[in-house]
Amino acid sequence: MSRPLFLLLTYCQQAFVAEAVSAALRQSGPELDILISDDCSRDGTFETIKHTVAEYRGPHRVFVQQTPKNLGLNAHINYCISATDAEIIIYGAGDDCSKIHRSERTLEAFARTEAKLVHSQVELIDVAGRALPEEKSAALHTANALTQVATSLTMHIGATGAWHRSLFEKYGPLPNVAFEDLVLGFRASLEDAAVFIDEPLVRYRTGIGISATEKDLTSKLKWRAARGQRLRLYEEVFETRLQDAQTFGYSENDAVLSLLRDAAKDQRLRQQVLEEGFVAALGRAVLETPKALQRWVSERSRERRALRRS
Repeated sequence: MSRPLFLLLTYCQQAFVAEAVSAALRQSGPELDILISDDCSRDGTFETIKHTVAEYRGPHRVFVQQTPKNLGLNAHINYCISATDAEIIIYGAGDDCSKIHRSERTLEAFARTEAKLVHSQVELIDVAGRALPEEKSAALHTANALTQVATSLTMHIGATGAWHRSLFEKYGPLPNVAFEDLVLGFRASLEDAAVFIDEPLVRYRTGIGISATEKDLTSKLKWRAARGQRLRLYEEVFETRLQDAQTFGYSENDAVLSLLRDAAKDQRLRQQVLEEGFVAALGRAVLETPKALQRWVSERSRERRALRRS
């Protein structure tokens, strides 16, 4: 059996990547294969990685690579998964920092359970690395019923995820756009095989990268463009979950599939009304679905709140 894989993915994170790489190299517990893969960064991230690992002489086997072109997060994950035969993959991001015993605790959880996904609590830090007093929760921490998880858009905290290879072999590679945690968390829930470690195993940096949100956009035009992209992402999430639920064995008339179809349809409707005026939304409500006007009001309210915060 191959060693467990610590997969550290990076992209344009020069300011933080040395700390992330050093944390991976210091992992306690069983010996690991550590693959540090850079997605063709435009800055000095890859050079920093090579410099940081150059003098490493510890027990873990370390591999460094750079993609020939920028792939995007999910394609980058698929690229790395296809290049390894590791049964357990512990995921890390280049702007976060895994605590020294993260791999050890994670592998213990896999060993004592039939987990397909293991995730943990986090210690939130700001851009400068200072601890924040906030707490961050997600659906898999509390929800048990699949009907609750199916339409959730706050699954586990992806930066803490560790995956069993079967989540890819059974259900296929990740889709192009959807956040990996929203897909893999649902797959693990289908299998009733998500295990949460109630201990902060990752120092999770907020306010940059994927953790930065559309609330930071200061103009209506920019906000609507970002919101449209997010709605398309959510639609892909629900479409992928629908396919995964069918792969698992849910029948066409099952409540879970019905919820997922409705959720995907709702994201499409929100995209349609996002840039429409009131009259157009009213006409859509009369001719197509009464929900159109409700979704128009909802999106305008969201827009106003976001622009007030910025």
